[in-house]
Amino acid sequence: MRPELATSIAVGDTDPITREPMKDINPDFKPRLIKPSSKVLKSPSRRCREREKATGDILSFFGGLQYLGILVLS
Repeated sequence: MRPELATSIAVGDTDPITREPMKDINPDFKPRLIKPSSKVLKSPSRRCREREKATGDILSFFGGLQYLGILVLS
């Protein structure tokens, strides 16, 4: 594939199936700018950072292997 064709497909100017130029189905559409959010991202609170990691695994959380219907013979 020619590099020009690959670039044209990648940016959406050419149909990858027919390899013909894409038709503009909505020529009146004008993209608008999205205003950035006014919310400020905060770092996690000290309590969250100091919290210990959970102990155990997913099976113990759900009641062990019996919950999954698996019979364990010891």
